[in-house]
Amino acid sequence: MRIQKRNTWKARPVRNGAVIPMTRPFRITVHNTADQPAIELLGEQSPARYLRRIQDYCTGTLKWGDIGYHYLISSDGRVWEGRSMRYQGAHAGNNSLNRGNIGIALIGNYDRNRPSTHQLKSLRTLLAALCHLHDIAPNAITGHQELRDTTCPGRHLQSALNRMVKDLAQSSIRTRSR
Repeated sequence: MRIQKRNTWKARPVRNGAVIPMTRPFRITVHNTADQPAIELLGEQSPARYLRRIQDYCTGTLKWGDIGYHYLISSDGRVWEGRSMRYQGAHAGNNSLNRGNIGIALIGNYDRNRPSTHQLKSLRTLLAALCHLHDIAPNAITGHQELRDTTCPGRHLQSALNRMVKDLAQSSIRTRSR
């Protein structure tokens, strides 16, 4: 799977004093960015500019060490590297929920809209790769709303994610029984 590295969107360096080293990943949380319409359009038209804007918000307004998510998926299906996997994310709500938790966000609002076919295909591929690489069981993949009181990742994405997790779990069972 091809990942658009941080240098392709001209990410600023991580603020080292404001990040925590990542522990062994044992879960994955899926989000939507659920932006206001103006920035949502930027996410479709120029994902690289969009990511820089989100990084500015995360590091400036929120005072985080970097963008909160490890991976982001644009509407065309490209997977973008967000925060380095060397560092714990800032996406699930608090340090306890972020510990060992890989954060993936699909760019868009999936209470209002449906994720694109390209996004869903890339999400499935990324989830399968991360589960394999880090030995994470598919049942350890959640939508953000399964961890805390929020509508994230949006009703349309949560529905697709539920089917995806079920399919990944069945694939994992078939692979182990061979």
